[in-house]
Amino acid sequence: MTELKLDYTLEYDYQRVELVQNMPSLEKLSPYELEKVTNYILYGRQPTPTKDDKNLPLDEAKNHSTPMFTRYTTPRIPIPWDNAKLSQLRDSRDRILAQIKRKPLPIPVAAQMRRWAREIAQTAWYTLYSNNPPITPKPKFPE
Repeated sequence: MTELKLDYTLEYDYQRVELVQNMPSLEKLSPYELEKVTNYILYGRQPTPTKDDKNLPLDEAKNHSTPMFTRYTTPRIPIPWDNAKLSQLRDSRDRILAQIKRKPLPIPVAAQMRRWAREIAQTAWYTLYSNNPPITPKPKFPE
């Protein structure tokens, strides 16, 4: 494997495409490196490891330490479950998750209950941040 020299300071995708087009020997890249170059062009940032990366196939040339694929994730804003506005939603979510852990359920039922827990978390996020967004909006037009 060759060492990829990618410039993560480039702002636009066409600049990243030009950089990759000028790279020698693109056809000699491994599948892991090709995916890294593709994600570099699309997203322009380095991969963020996730908890699923340990289950991905490993690259043979790196002594089984590097996954062959990368995943890009956008960080989620944490939900402060101790907020008083979210007490009912937190109790509902905790009850569903406790029921899943308490006894083994058929896979479709457990999947549906996990989906309900995710939907409750989404509702909690919208409830909490609907009036006070965590990101300050930027004006679209100059003053």
